[in-house]
Amino acid sequence: LLLQLHIGEGLGMNKINFGIPNKFNDDLTQSISIDFTDSNDSSLYDIGGIVGSLKLNEDRTKLTELLVKISFIENLKAYTPIKDIKFDISDAIYSEGGDGDKESYEFYSYAENVKLQFLVGSHWLTWSMLSDGTKRLFYILFSTFSTQSYVLLLEEPELGIHPNQLYKLMEFLKEQSKEKQIIITTHSPDVLNVISQKELDRIIVTRFDPEKGTIMRKMDEEQMEAARRYMNAEGLFLSDYWVHSNLEDAVYEDK
Repeated sequence: LLLQLHIGEGLGMNKINFGIPNKFNDDLTQSISIDFTDSNDSSLYDIGGIVGSLKLNEDRTKLTELLVKISFIENLKAYTPIKDIKFDISDAIYSEGGDGDKESYEFYSYAENVKLQFLVGSHWLTWSMLSDGTKRLFYILFSTFSTQSYVLLLEEPELGIHPNQLYKLMEFLKEQSKEKQIIITTHSPDVLNVISQKELDRIIVTRFDPEKGTIMRKMDEEQMEAARRYMNAEGLFLSDYWVHSNLEDAVYEDK
């Protein structure tokens, strides 16, 4: 099943596969490097999209504070078990120097061994201490929040995520779809519950045909009306209709 949360225009595409890329996982497990050469801008590997600002000491060579964007923290609080993030700079390692001759000399200054900590419940935890599901939620939120792409392809968001958290994740993706086109592949009926009765045309039923390959079709108006009647009469969710009806077969009958 495909689910379109938004149809819009724009260039660029980002794909979020199942799991977490090794580089992303390694960077957050080990440490983060920061380049604040002669400026107040940070350059963080992989997570630059969530950094709000940094503060340096008087000679601009050491960190005194590194902040996370408030908007990202608010999304974490609303849609994940993570309630806050902080940067641990207590063991940061600094290096500085310069390159080039007198006319082209460029000063550089780096900080290494900066680590992230996550507030879950009342405890600050390192990345390696988080559950796999919480890591997956963080990665999806980060990738969606920080991407510059206008099209986001998300593969089976339900995998590895606790059912209680899945609906919150879908609410987040629907909110983000106001600015991006988000296309989801899923085998989970529960993913559909974020779709209202007026949005049934966003569902695309896919099927593999040995002769034609993958076929994609939307529900026609009669099928959408049948789904609405079921939901209204039984007071049930769209996921119930998918599980207990012949929705997928009906879309392909007499086609």
